Amino acid sequence: MIDMRKKVVGALLTGMFILSACTFSDTKEIDQSLQRSSSGFDTDNTNETAPEMVTTEIHEEKPSEEKIAFEAEQVSDDFESIKSAMIDFITNCTEKGAINDIDFSSEDFESFPEIGEVVTFNEVNELYEEMFICEDIQCFYSFMYEECERPVMAIIVTDNPNYYIENNVMFFLIYNAGQLHLTSVINTYEQARSDNYLGKNGVYSSKEYANSRITVAKTEVITQKGTEDIIFDELILFGNELSYPDEYSSLYNECYTDKEPNLAIGKVEFDGQIHYCLYEFGERSDADKQFIIGCEEQGFVFESREEIMKMIENFASDKGYDIKLDELDAQRVEWVKV
Repeated sequence: MIDMRKKVVGALLTGMFILSACTFSDTKEIDQSLQRSSSGFDTDNTNETAPEMVTTEIHEEKPSEEKIAFEAEQVSDDFESIKSAMIDFITNCTEKGAINDIDFSSEDFESFPEIGEVVTFNEVNELYEEMFICEDIQCFYSFMYEECERPVMAIIVTDNPNYYIENNVMFFLIYNAGQLHLTSVINTYEQARSDNYLGKNGVYSSKEYANSRITVAKTEVITQKGTEDIIFDELILFGNELSYPDEYSSLYNECYTDKEPNLAIGKVEFDGQIHYCLYEFGERSDADKQFIIGCEEQGFVFESREEIMKMIENFASDKGYDIKLDELDAQRVEWVKV
């Protein structure tokens, strides 16, 4: 029964907006916005990104040879040269370097280059070698924002090339001020089980399956500066009263004393607000109807998935993104094995 339920919930999740792609439109207004962002990227980078972003002035100060074995390579300011340099970063992994903008504060990363120092992909790869059970570490790469002047490279490090979109470590590389920068990292390797999606437009989403009844999901945007911008989080529960506020848990237990529900509950959080929706399969049972009516009588009303999606799109628009939540396949990146 649990296996059947897990497959049904999995099918529901595929159609849900946590894995719906977010399309950045090609309108003139968005293009102009991206052009403005690109034109000001070199000069005011530290004003628009996290404090750890390294300025050109800092790079001009020669670091000590004891800390850095070589200087980061200077990259020509054109699209093909940038992409070529990014590929060289992982294929010539012991010779080509990038500026590290990531603060690894864990004790496990003591030997990793500090912020502002040069890092090679060989060092990135070695960072997680002890983490993986398999000795044959596999790497894949892809590009986002290829329609713009400056692409962002995503790099997957995984121990299972057959299921590389599941538990993995993902790094992001950008170009700025004549050099490459390693800007952020997402680690889902130690989760119980995770699925990861990345779109050409920078939309990233992941689902962690804690068990057959609980799924934790998040959707964010990897910006053109390689940083993460969270859009919304979602907790999805099947047949579990924990999806409701405490005052409704007793109602849930009362309705489903000896019956299984034909619905899953989505608890969606964005912009500091929480919304609830239903994901149903099959026909509503009498117990389902009784529970929903009981909730409504007590003032707890479920919102439709379409309503919540629209609110999320409006929220994303306020953050500067023109997001559509229904174009997953059209936006998915293509991964290339290193």
